[in-house]
Amino acid sequence: MAPHPSPLPIPASGDRPVIGAAGALPWRRRGDRLEVALVHRPAYDDWSWAKGKLDPGEDWPVAAVREVEEETGLQVRLGRPLPLAEYSFVDKRGQVADKQVRYWAGEVVGGHGRLLNEIDEVAWLDVPSAMTRLDYARDREQLRAVVRHDQAGTLETWPLAIVRHAKAVPRGKWSKDDWLRPLDATGRARAEAIVPSSQPSA
Repeated sequence: MAPHPSPLPIPASGDRPVIGAAGALPWRRRGDRLEVALVHRPAYDDWSWAKGKLDPGEDWPVAAVREVEEETGLQVRLGRPLPLAEYSFVDKRGQVADKQVRYWAGEVVGGHGRLLNEIDEVAWLDVPSAMTRLDYARDREQLRAVVRHDQAGTLETWPLAIVRHAKAVPRGKWSKDDWLRPLDATGRARAEAIVPSSQPSA
C-alpha cells in the first residue's frame, strides 16, 4: 500500500478551532524484541496508532487510555509522553479542521484484546515492520521517540501521579478545616477517571 499523503500542518495563525485527541503506542517485549501495536481503520484503509477525540471535560491521559481500550481491547499504563501530531483535515461537512493529538507510550498491562470500535485489525509488529506499515509520516515520529527511550533504558516507567485537589466543595459551603474540604461530584469523577492511566502491571 502506498503511503497516504501527509496532511497540512496546523496554521500558526490559529484561525480555526483545534480538535483535541489523545492516544497511545501500546508496547510489549517478546524476548529481546520490542513490539508495538498498530490499528487498521477500515473507514480510511490506513494503519496508525489507537487514538480518538476527547469527551467533554475529559483529561488527555484519561482519553488516551480509554481510546486504546475501546479500539483494541488492551489496557495500557501510560509512560513517556511522545511527540505531538498536529495536522489539518477535511471534516464530514467538507470544511477544513485542525487536530492536535497527544500521545504516550503505553505498556500493556491487561485487557482481552478483542476489537471493539472502528477497528478491524490490530497488528503487533517489531520496529522496522511498524515503520514500513504506518501510512502517515507523522506517526513515525512517535515510534522514533519510543525507540530512543528504549535504547536509553528509559521506556519502562512506574506511575507517580501528583494531583491537585481537583474540584472541591466551595469554601463558602464548608465550615471545618480547609484541608478536610472534600471533593464534589465532579472532583470525585475526575479522580476516579485518572486511575486507569496509572494502573500497575498484573
